[in-house]
Formats: sequence, structure tokens, C-alpha cells
Amino acid sequence: MERLTNNSDLLSRLHELGSKACRPASLPTPGRLASLHPELDRFLVGGLPFGTIVEIGSPLGRGGRRPLIDFIAAATQGRSTPLPCWVLWAYSSGQVYPPAWRAHGVNLSRVCFARSGKPLAQLRPALLSPLFKVIVLDAPTHLSGDDLTFLAHHARLQGKLFIIIRNYMLQRDGHSIWPKLRLNSWRQPDQPGSYRLDVVRGLSPRTAVIRMDDI
Repeated sequence: MERLTNNSDLLSRLHELGSKACRPASLPTPGRLASLHPELDRFLVGGLPFGTIVEIGSPLGRGGRRPLIDFIAAATQGRSTPLPCWVLWAYSSGQVYPPAWRAHGVNLSRVCFARSGKPLAQLRPALLSPLFKVIVLDAPTHLSGDDLTFLAHHARLQGKLFIIIRNYMLQRDGHSIWPKLRLNSWRQPDQPGSYRLDVVRGLSPRTAVIRMDDI
């Protein structure tokens, strides 16, 4: 596990590191990132699509980020991609608790955490580095339409998966056109260990309650 700061010299070296570590022949083929949780992958028709932006509505305090951890575990262990993926998780507030991630199977040696509410301004070299194939922007405070256009372009160009988490429920009449898949995720308060997922756009309308291990 690494923790990135906003030091420009450190971030500027990521592109060079990624270019050396990720030769074109070794990059995961664009497709879908599976979680290897059968119900979750079946619900999402195979997983989360590389080369796109995925937007997830997950209100604070409702535990909706938990299903995403299975995708991160599969990516960092290389269980659903040709090779293990490096993951960048940029969060705007609060804290992450790595031991819980490890308990759920995440290979922390392939995860970098960065605290930033303005990832396009502060973490651009990391976002563009071929080192990171999966990038999570957890509740960014500044992300404009132009920023989403930029991310969508580089997702297609480099076969990246950008996951944007919002601290509120997504609405079906939302005007964000760039995310290929939009869904809401939250913990069922009356069913311990169960999470409800609701597709807002990108797949046919569907809802599921999925049981997951809580630690």
C-alpha cells in the first residue's frame, strides 16, 4: 500500500514508472472487471467495463462502497484480469481502513491512496499514468463536465476503468452523459450483510439485494 501526496515531483514520476512497468503487451485486454462474486457479476452482466466511466451513488453512512471492494480485490490479485492491476483510490474526506480491505482479499501492495477533492488538478499525472488501470474517485468535490469528458477520452484511449463515487443517490433523470454505467448501492439496514444495487443507466432496469461477507 502506498499513500500519495500532492507533491508534484512525486506524481510527475508516475508516468515514467508506468511506462516502464506496463508494456503494451502486458496490459489487461479491455473487457470487464469481474468481482468473482457470482450474484454481483451476474447482476452487472459480467462486471464493470474497462475503457469507461462508472458512476456509483453511495450516500455516506449507508455502507454502499462495500460491494466495490470485491472488484478491487479481484483486480489487485489478477483473478479476473490477465495480470494484477494497480489501483488508485482518491478520496476527498474521511479515512480508509486498509486492514478491512486486506481481510476482504485486497492486495494492498497494489493500491495507492491519495486524499484529494480536486483530482484533475492535483493528481493528473497519476490519472494518466499507465500504471493505474483502475482509478476510483471517491466523492470528488470538484469535477466538471469538461473533466468528465477528459476522463472518458482517456478511459477509451488507455483502456482504464474510472469509478466515480457520489455521496448521494443518483437520479434517473440525471444529465451526466459520460458514465457508461450508473448505479446506486447501499446496505439494507434490516438485513445484515445484504446490499441493494439499483441500475440507473447502462443496463436494462434492474434491482437486486446481494449478500456479502461483512468483517
